[in-house]
Amino acid sequence: MSDLAYGIKFQTSKQVTAMEDWLKKSCSGKTLLNVGLSDDLRKKEVEIFFEKTQDRDRFKAFYKSLPG
Repeated sequence: MSDLAYGIKFQTSKQVTAMEDWLKKSCSGKTLLNVGLSDDLRKKEVEIFFEKTQDRDRFKAFYKSLPG
């Protein structure tokens, strides 16, 4: 995982499948997606690691456009 140096971590109620699909088709570098549940089981805890900062930055813009 040393080549996945750029990460983000957040809680969300948005659909993870949309994020997975975007990562697969839109990233030019490697990625790793981890999903868990918050302690109160109301939200998903998401960690995404990126090989390239450009992919991370483009994901942030995509995430803001997701409904929910």
